[in-house]
Amino acid sequence: MSHLKSRFLSLAFFSIQLALLSVSCRGEKSLAVQDAWAYPAQLNGNGAVYFRVVNQSGQEDNLIGATTEIAAQVEIHQSLMDSSGTMSMEHHPRISIPSGGSVFFEPGGLHVMLIGIQRELKAGDRVPLQLTFQNAGEISVEVEIREP
Repeated sequence: MSHLKSRFLSLAFFSIQLALLSVSCRGEKSLAVQDAWAYPAQLNGNGAVYFRVVNQSGQEDNLIGATTEIAAQVEIHQSLMDSSGTMSMEHHPRISIPSGGSVFFEPGGLHVMLIGIQRELKAGDRVPLQLTFQNAGEISVEVEIREP
């Protein structure tokens, strides 16, 4: 076999290994945001976004922030009820997403709070939301506005 042909085959084999390693690593870092939705909301009002985060990776990750062009401010909150039945909201700077697990953001629990909504949100609208994770980085999702 010629020297040139041998080098070509070695390079081809190396390229295939690199491609397989790349696919393998991406699979291990798999984090998905599913079914993002929110109720309709008024201009200058507040709203909340709900979704499910599925972590199929081999390591815990943390939701550490969120942004959107449709609200003046975005925060991660959890609704809580005290012993007297009074509801309140608590700001969380990070939410842990366990390895191999999922976390639900749903009414009465965790949610992404939209403060100072910049335009009316009507049923059927779709709006952008960027979620920032400590390891996975930024994930952009489309939020569907739904009737209650």
